[in-house]
Amino acid sequence: MKDLLENKTQIEEESLERLYAEWRRQADVHNAWEREHGGSIPTYWETDCGKSGVIEDFSGFANLKENISLEDMLGLERRYENKN
Repeated sequence: MKDLLENKTQIEEESLERLYAEWRRQADVHNAWEREHGGSIPTYWETDCGKSGVIEDFSGFANLKENISLEDMLGLERRYENKN
C-alpha cells in the first residue's frame, strides 16, 4: 500500500510539472507577442510566483481544488528553469 501511495504522489508531481511547463510556455508566447506588438506591461501575463494572483492563476489553469502553496509553486518554477 505504501508503494502505491508513493507512486500516486510521484504521478501527481509529474502531472503538475507538465501543467506548469505548459502554463509557462503559454505565458511566454503571450508575452513575446505583446512585446513584438507594442503591448504594455500591465497586459503581460504575470509569472512571478511570489504574487498571489499568479498562484491563483496557475491553480485555476491546473484545475486544482485549492491554490497551490507558494513553496510548491517555487519548486515548480525552479524545476522549469532548470529544464529550460
